[in-house]
Amino acid sequence: MRIKKFFKNRRTIAVLIDLLLPILWIVFLIISDYMLENETVECPWAAKGFECGTCGGTRCVNSLLRFKWGAAFFLNPVIFIAAFYVAIGIILLNVYLFFGNRLCLQILQKMFGVCAIIIWLVGYFLFIFFRNLPVLIKIFYALLHYFGALN
Repeated sequence: MRIKKFFKNRRTIAVLIDLLLPILWIVFLIISDYMLENETVECPWAAKGFECGTCGGTRCVNSLLRFKWGAAFFLNPVIFIAAFYVAIGIILLNVYLFFGNRLCLQILQKMFGVCAIIIWLVGYFLFIFFRNLPVLIKIFYALLHYFGALN
């Protein structure tokens, strides 16, 4: 019962979010440093010559946490843009929780609604396709040559 009363106050939730963010920042920085030093992640796509949509993601997050914006965008533009999208969402959530601004709530509902998720997914798959376009063209020409269409 006390917990329900504690969380009924919107400002309390906003303060908790704001207190957790620096802690999460440090945890993500430690985890990404560890992963980069030990190379613990093996991508099955990379073994086949492709780059998945998250290739460079750990390095991108590490660069973002160190405020190296250019390097982060170069490593993985989708994760770079998504990080700022989420940051704007957190800011709007704080404004709504502290001041009760209904406009912020409406913007949040549009930003993280079904339509927005579909747009993000389509963009993500287009990013994967165009990122691997040179490899796909090579495979296509190899198949044409194999089946005798280029003789």
